[in-house]
Formats: sequence, structure tokens, C-alpha cells
Amino acid sequence: MRKIFKSSVFLLLVSAIVFPTVFSEAKLVLLIAAVFSALNLMLRKPIAIRRESELLWIAFPLLGLLWSLYGVAVGNPGAVRVLSVMFVYPIIFPILAFCYKNGDQDGLVRSMRVSALLLIVLNFSYIYYSTFGGGGWIVDFMQGLFDEAAVVDDASDYFKFTLPNVSSLLFLIPFFLASVLTNYSDRKILDGLLTVGLIIIGVLSGRRALMISVFLGPILAYFLTWRSQKKSGRRAGVSRFVGPLILSCVLGFVIYWFFMSFDRAEFYQVQLLSIFDFEGNESNVERRLQFNALLQGLQESIFFGEGAGAAASYSRSTEQPWAYELSYLAFAFQYGLIGFSIYAAGVLFMVSRLIKIVNFVGRKDFVFCVLCGFFSFLIANATNPYLSKFDYMWVFFIPFALMNLGAPKSAGQLR
Repeated sequence: MRKIFKSSVFLLLVSAIVFPTVFSEAKLVLLIAAVFSALNLMLRKPIAIRRESELLWIAFPLLGLLWSLYGVAVGNPGAVRVLSVMFVYPIIFPILAFCYKNGDQDGLVRSMRVSALLLIVLNFSYIYYSTFGGGGWIVDFMQGLFDEAAVVDDASDYFKFTLPNVSSLLFLIPFFLASVLTNYSDRKILDGLLTVGLIIIGVLSGRRALMISVFLGPILAYFLTWRSQKKSGRRAGVSRFVGPLILSCVLGFVIYWFFMSFDRAEFYQVQLLSIFDFEGNESNVERRLQFNALLQGLQESIFFGEGAGAAASYSRSTEQPWAYELSYLAFAFQYGLIGFSIYAAGVLFMVSRLIKIVNFVGRKDFVFCVLCGFFSFLIANATNPYLSKFDYMWVFFIPFALMNLGAPKSAGQLR
């Protein structure tokens, strides 16, 4: 039964990372198989569940349900639609997290590698055949899957492309970057090449939030785990510097070559700097309008908010007027300071537990790599609502599983 559980989780994770927003029926079957096998495992043998994990398991869906009922009562357009993300998923996914045990990180790392490799091959093939190959089956396949969300824009003064799976780089890049730089990786050359390939795809996508978040996340994780230095001590030898040194040299060369050789590299510099332009940049102007409308709405109902699925005076979408890029401010607008504070406290507690684990075992560990990816995703989620989608629930519940497992008392033993 555990093989069924691990296989289902593996396939579900890979499909969510590489093919977000599509294959919904297949993912539902995999989720049902994973949950069924997880429940079977829990019935066969008692599984340790921490009190704080139980509390979050109860608190998150309960608040989601209460605020959706509030939203229904006041007639909010999205009150029922958000129940899946705010009520159903927080009940289901922790069941999978509770079955995570020491040693399962090898399977998760394997799923990350397979996902990264597939993503690199598919995205580079799509870019190449769309630009130079005159189309082909890979272009038809990707456009058939993602429809208008699959775009290659090869203009005279810039180049960019977009696919829904580019958002997965927010976790994958910092995860593999940390894995190589901390020497956690047991396949440094492979993981280093995956990191370089993922970064190139990220740059070509032209996404500003991605370019900033994937590096801010590891930096933040590094400084917040400063106590791990005392645990690790000073290890002799120079072998631990080989992987990081090689990766740094390769990244430096790739970046230098890109900006010196690519005749449209200036576009990416402008994209990066435009993050501070709130007057001329269309994307920033859109977010500024959202910010003003959401802040005004929050001030009118500051404690309990307007209810789940509420729409402010300005909406970015007529189909989903309750959805906004400024996800944290939108959350505060809909759930009020009370609901926002409870959710934020839960996330901060989970982060503090992960930091405590890293401080205990050191940064050369799976937990630190996950923490880097988690931070990057949380940073990017502030201006793009990634965590409101089924395909990125794993970003939240892998850290949840690690928190429930806890820190080791000694090598090979968990408490």
C-alpha cells in the first residue's frame, strides 16, 4: 500500500509541476489514489501527528468555511468558488503530509529532478521549434494543452515566452540552487546543469517577480538560519567547495555570455528595472489600481473583511471579480485582520519550525532546500496568486509535512 501511496504522490507532483492547469481528471484520480492509500496506511499503523499540525489542520479549513458562509450570506460572487482552495484542499492534503516519514525525501528529490528535466526539455523544445523550426508536433502539443497560455513572442527588439509551468521555477530554482551550494546534492553535476537550464528558461520568460524571488528566497532562508553555523562547525577539506564553485562559475559565464552576445538582452534589464515604475508600466499600474481599491475596502470592514469571494470597487477580471494579483492584500480585504492574522500566524509558525529544524541539523539538508523554495514562492505570491491554484498546493504541504515530522533527536531518529 505504501508503494501505491508513493507512486501516486510522485506522479501527482510531477504532473502538477510540469503540466499545471491541465490533465485535471488524471490528477483527480491520482489524488484519490494517494488519499485512499494514505488513509489505509493510517488505519493499519498509527501515525504520529503533532498537536500543532492537528490545530492547523482544523483551523485553516474551518476559517475557510466560516468566511465562505459569510460571503454567501452577503452575496459575494466568489464565495462558493473559493471553497475548494480554502476548505477542501486544507482538509485533504494534510492527510498526505501526515504519511510522510524519514527517508521519503529521496523520492521527493527524485520527483523534483524528473520534473525539472521534463520542464527544461519541453520548454526549450517549444521555444526552439516555435522560433526556428517552423512549428512541429511539440508546438502543436503544447498549444493544444495550454491554448492561449502558450506564447512565444519573437520581436525585433525583445524575446519572451510564456507557459503555465514557468511558475514552477519559483520553487525549483532555489531548491536546486540550495541543494548544490550547500552540498546536499548527491548528484552535483546533474543538479547544477538543471539549475542553469531552469535559470535560462526563467530569464527568457521575462517574468520580473521570478527573476527577483528565486534569489531573494535563498538569501532570506540563509540569514534566518544563521544559528545552523554553530551546529555545523568548520569542516575540513576543500571538496565541499567544489560544487558551489563550479556552479558559480557556470552561472557567471552564462550570465556574461547572455548579456554580451544576445542582441535583445537589454529588454530583460528594462523588465527587471521596471518593477519600480508605477506610472508607465502597465502591469504596475494595474496593481496600483488594485492596491487602492483593496485598501479602501479593507478600511470599510477592517476586522472581519468583506467575506470570502468579495470583489472590491475595482476588478481585474469580469469572469473572476474576486481574484486579484495582490493576493495578500486581497486576502486581508476578504478575511479581515482577524482572518488574515490567524492564517499568517499559522504560516509563520510553520516557517519557525522549519528554521528550528535547519538550525538543528544544518543547512546541508533537504529541509533547507525546501525552505528556500518555500520562501521564494511566498515572496512571488504577494503579487501573483499562485497558491490559490490546486497545482501549487504541494508548495505549502511539503513544508507542512516536514513540520509535522519534526527535528531529529540524533542522526537517523526523529522526534
